[in-house]
Amino acid sequence: MEDVQIHISNLKEKIQEKIQHYYLFHHIPYPIIDEDKILILHSLLEPLSLTKEKKEQYILSTMLAQIALDTHEEVHSHNDMDEKQFQAQQLTVLAGDFFSGLYFQLLANAEDIPMIRTLAHSIKEINEYKITLYQNGISKMDDLLDCIRNIESSLIQGVSDYVDEAIWSDLSGNILLLKRLVNERELFIQKKPSLLVDNIKKLIELDKSYKEEIINIFDEYIAKLWKMIHSVLAGIPHTNFLKERLASFVNELPFSTNLYAEEG
Repeated sequence: MEDVQIHISNLKEKIQEKIQHYYLFHHIPYPIIDEDKILILHSLLEPLSLTKEKKEQYILSTMLAQIALDTHEEVHSHNDMDEKQFQAQQLTVLAGDFFSGLYFQLLANAEDIPMIRTLAHSIKEINEYKITLYQNGISKMDDLLDCIRNIESSLIQGVSDYVDEAIWSDLSGNILLLKRLVNERELFIQKKPSLLVDNIKKLIELDKSYKEEIINIFDEYIAKLWKMIHSVLAGIPHTNFLKERLASFVNELPFSTNLYAEEG
């Protein structure tokens, strides 16, 4: 498992080398590189008969596309921006375009046009789901969670479908939804802004004790996801490091002890 962590760290360093740009990061925040998504991609691709170079190429290009999406997510338009804020927003747009160009360049240099199409299609889907989420076009809880799941995982789902590993499509979606719910739960407890909680409030009738009710909703769905994930991973070899990482998502939650006991 130590070898897996070293490999994930090495991949992260290569991504950092790709995105390095002194001028951009002098003016805008350095992007977050999600090691959990690198780990899922590694777990998905490692057993396959692809070359080491091809596996690395798919991981790096997918993560560069993810960073591009996350960067564009930080673009906010409002009328009371001063000149410095306006410049930072312009640079954020350019940074997102720059990162997007990096994933395209990496795959184009390898003449892997089908993977370019795969990631481009996933990016289009993610943007469509984001529009639905932000325009409040959702009327059911399950639809809301499906939307979040697809925003978080469509890139990896596209890769899993491309390499014909369908089991990882639903699995990666559930893993990343689990992580998002755990994070959003913590934001809610800390009274920090949460787009997901704002949408939940619009979907259900809340009484004065709505805080407890929302926590219960989070806990219910986290428990369901954990059981589904645990069941699927039990049948996939060489995923111990991923299992441990997933356990760390929920080990601070009140129901964790009982949940693990039930899973054996």
